Amino acid sequence: RAARRAEAAQPRWQVTLCGSVRTAKNPASPLQKTRALGMHLRDRIILRGDGGRSLQRVYSNKTSRPEFDPGYQKQKQKPEMIGHDLGELSITHKPGKHSRPGIRAAASSFFDP
Repeated sequence: RAARRAEAAQPRWQVTLCGSVRTAKNPASPLQKTRALGMHLRDRIILRGDGGRSLQRVYSNKTSRPEFDPGYQKQKQKPEMIGHDLGELSITHKPGKHSRPGIRAAASSFFDP
C-alpha cells in the first residue's frame, strides 16, 4: 500500500516538502551540520532519498522540554525505515509504569510484604 501511495501523483505540499528535505540534507558548506527538519506530517512515507538524513523531528504532541523542542521527537533515519510512515516511528503516548497497587485497590493490597 505504501509503494502505491508513493508512486501516485504527489500533491503540491509533498513536492514542496521533498524540496525542503533535499536542501536541508545538503548544507551550504561541508563544515555545517545538517539541521533537523521538523514536520507535522505523520502520514508521510520515508522515501529512499531521505535515508541520508541524519535527523528529522516528527510532531508527537508531547512536550518534554518546551523551551527547546515543543512537541517534537527526533528520529535518526536508517535504511530499514524506508517505506514506513513517520508516525509509526514516533511514540505519542507515555509508556505505562507498573508498580504497586493504589490505596484500596484490592483487599490483597493490605498484605503487601
